[in-house]
Amino acid sequence: MNQISTGVRYAWTLASGEAYYAGFTEIEPWHFFLGTLKLIDVRESLSWYFEGILQEEIDAIKEETVKPSDVLRKHIKDLSEYRRSLRMIMAKGDPPEIINKGTHRSSASKAVFIQLQTRKIPSGIIDIRNLLF
Repeated sequence: MNQISTGVRYAWTLASGEAYYAGFTEIEPWHFFLGTLKLIDVRESLSWYFEGILQEEIDAIKEETVKPSDVLRKHIKDLSEYRRSLRMIMAKGDPPEIINKGTHRSSASKAVFIQLQTRKIPSGIIDIRNLLF
């Protein structure tokens, strides 16, 4: 069974926030896309976004996001603006009233991760590239 990389764990955290603040009670696959874009976008200021993040985690995320960042930035002039415009298009409204229960994956998101778990990944680690491409 494939493991989840450091970058995917942090993208998941960002995806949860994207879902919540867009008015969703579950994380949809496109929230993971937005979370991944944000992780790539803020890769140089991770300690500001994630209090208590370890330097080894920062280094792992930076290494993991180099190639995806290069590919995306070749096609998207302003990654922050692109991400924000997608967020605005997809938002449902205000955050839901339920705050303390956490945001869980939708059945569609679970299906994505099941597919990734069963994929033959040489390293055995699901990383940012697997989420994006």
